[in-house]
Amino acid sequence: MATDINILLCSQDTGRQRFWRQSLAGHQLQLWDDTVNSRHAAQFDILLVDATIPPASRPLVTAAQTNGQGVVAIGLEVPADVTLATDHTLGELQLACQLLGEIVRLRRQQQIHETDRSKLESLALTD
Repeated sequence: MATDINILLCSQDTGRQRFWRQSLAGHQLQLWDDTVNSRHAAQFDILLVDATIPPASRPLVTAAQTNGQGVVAIGLEVPADVTLATDHTLGELQLACQLLGEIVRLRRQQQIHETDRSKLESLALTD
């Protein structure tokens, strides 16, 4: 059974956030408001941002990529895994989040395997 993909919504546009919530409801996507970002940022798989991202949330974009989380940017010029135009379709948004969620899962899995491999190599070199 697939695990839900946790998405942090970062936008000051309440209409946009409502649209995102309606568009992404179901689809094994768990949506969170950016008001909880300071306590739970590490728990999110994807950061969904637009041009109205609150200034206090901007550091999350860089932190998300450093932590192996995915970033979907809508109408915003920031380093992101996926960039969508402001006139994106519902299907594009849903597919981008689902595919990026899977990529993030695979990145984390790869990181775990590399850590395990490194530990095993270190143990093999000890007497």
